Amino acid sequence: MSSHELKLVLPGRTDFNPFMPSHELKLVLPIRQPIKAKIYRILTQNKVALRRNTNSENYFSPHSIIDAPFLNHCNHKRMSFSFKKFLIKNVGIYPPYLGAGIYVERTNPEMTHFTVGMKLRWYNRNLFGTHFGGSLYAMCDPFFVFIVLNYLGEDYIVWDKGAKIRFVRPGKTHVKAEFHLTEETLAAIKTEIDTVQKKTYHFKTTVTDLDGNIVAEVEKEVYVKKKNENEKTQ
Repeated sequence: MSSHELKLVLPGRTDFNPFMPSHELKLVLPIRQPIKAKIYRILTQNKVALRRNTNSENYFSPHSIIDAPFLNHCNHKRMSFSFKKFLIKNVGIYPPYLGAGIYVERTNPEMTHFTVGMKLRWYNRNLFGTHFGGSLYAMCDPFFVFIVLNYLGEDYIVWDKGAKIRFVRPGKTHVKAEFHLTEETLAAIKTEIDTVQKKTYHFKTTVTDLDGNIVAEVEKEVYVKKKNENEKTQ
């Protein structure tokens, strides 16, 4: 399987620069047809017009942006909050996740519940033929932050502060993890942060196999802070 270049060009926005010095994102990945199709589908669903380059069947160049609201406020200093939400929703095309075989199975419209899966493949297993421990953690890494950040909005800072993972048994099949915070929990966090300004929260989840057996237990430490006036302009 050869590597092909997937080049995402965002023209007309020379100040759009979250990833590289130039305003384009270039990924060189071992792209199989299902992955190619998934990326193509995500881009077209988000109204990014694609043109197939005549030199390569594996090269897609978005040559025009049609009504893409997530680009409206992007600049070289920071990504707009709407673009962050776009990235959260489509985290499955993030290169480290593509390489590890991690994907979002489903999420709800409010983005308070994520189900994340990872299939066992020849390219993501370890020396013993089971899931690599780093990948088991990676599939749990950002989602509680995503949920809290999406609910609170751009006037708050949300960061991962720490994490613990305990491996219970080898992962020998497709594994998945659920991440869910209720509206009541999120509302309570917002109320508390509006009062105390900053606090660290702890959330837990488990990684399970196809039979429902626990493969790993994960605890995330999430820092939340309300922005001051200076931070809102940075």
